[in-house]
Amino acid sequence: MNSQFSILNSQFSPTTSLNPVRTVLPNGLTVISEPMPHLRSITLSIWLRAGSRHEPPQLNGVTHFIEHLLFKGTKRRTAQQIAIESDNLGGQVDAFTSRECTGFHIQTLDSRLAEGFDLLADLLLSPKFAADDFERERKVILEEMKMIEDSPEELVFEKFIGNFWPGHPLGFPIEGTEETVGSFSLKAVKTYYKSILKPQNLVISAAGNLEHGKLLELAERFFGGLKPSAQELTETAPATNRFLDNISKSGEQTHVVLGLPCPALLDEERPASNVLATLLGGGLSSRLFLKIREEEGLAYNIYSDIYGFRDVGCLLIYAATSPENLKRTVSLICAEIKKLAAQPIPVEEIERAKNQMLANFVLGLESSAARAGHLGRQEILYRELYSLDELTREIAAVTTDEVQRLVQSMFSHGALSCTALGPLGRRKITQDLISL
Repeated sequence: MNSQFSILNSQFSPTTSLNPVRTVLPNGLTVISEPMPHLRSITLSIWLRAGSRHEPPQLNGVTHFIEHLLFKGTKRRTAQQIAIESDNLGGQVDAFTSRECTGFHIQTLDSRLAEGFDLLADLLLSPKFAADDFERERKVILEEMKMIEDSPEELVFEKFIGNFWPGHPLGFPIEGTEETVGSFSLKAVKTYYKSILKPQNLVISAAGNLEHGKLLELAERFFGGLKPSAQELTETAPATNRFLDNISKSGEQTHVVLGLPCPALLDEERPASNVLATLLGGGLSSRLFLKIREEEGLAYNIYSDIYGFRDVGCLLIYAATSPENLKRTVSLICAEIKKLAAQPIPVEEIERAKNQMLANFVLGLESSAARAGHLGRQEILYRELYSLDELTREIAAVTTDEVQRLVQSMFSHGALSCTALGPLGRRKITQDLISL
């Protein structure tokens, strides 16, 4: 760039540097810590390298079910005691299940690390798995599915992914289906949990005002006795499907997701694909935001993003608009994509996207929760840790030619995949609208 300020060329203070310490215990469990001595808090995360993509089809949703059950009581604590102790710690205890991992987190004062560790470790190592809790939580999860059905933005993504990677665990819903969850037995759930709770599948990450030695001591005390197993999690790459799906559903707006394959997380072209997604629909100055919202006023919410995994990826575009504007919105989105493929992308636009990516990344790491989460996800997804300097260089190294070549390879497949959901009537998307 010319004299315009570039974050990519600026210097960072030591407090923004990532300086994690990583230790692997003899049994295979990984412990990572990031010192943030200027804080008075810590965030502790315990991760399982197991998500919905590792489940056999008949057990779709079992990992999410287990995540729920672990909070229902242990051999030492009732569910009520877990809640009371969490509040007493002043902590925020949370958990989630994704397609590639399951995470358990607590954020509390730095002086309460040992107590917070004891609580999370107890949840994972000594779940009660009571029969009455099991049946009650089955009902809760079935209600959660209904909530997703009533959330069109969530539902349209779930339907899209299911059609994009059909018949593969990556395309299955994380929470499972009424049929699979309804068929679970307590014995099957306990057996599956035992099969994934292995030290090589566990990652402990923490950030804040803490010492790595103390974290290591706690990890060894609680998890050092776990025996490793030769059994590996099943992980295969799905085949991608090109499709068009119109789903009629009552509501005020139509919701549409468009997508196509993109580089996986471990692909050399991943940095360029992130830059592409950013300049296409990742911010206020992105092409889709400026065209669809600012110029045409067709949508309040429109963006593009990468939905990536270690072995496969998808570039997604989402928009919500009124039924009468659906076809025009989709047509204009495709027109912007065609412009990308037909005309050289200005260097200034590439640099702006790179600056935006780096600023978002750095600003997003200013809390202990963000740091602990970042470290855990890096270990789970990449099997290694990257410093801020390395990540900065990776973004800075993306060239205009790389992005342009990626555009040509990605947008030369003939058509986008599409799911449209809402009060469609006669306004359904047709194949000609999503052809490139």
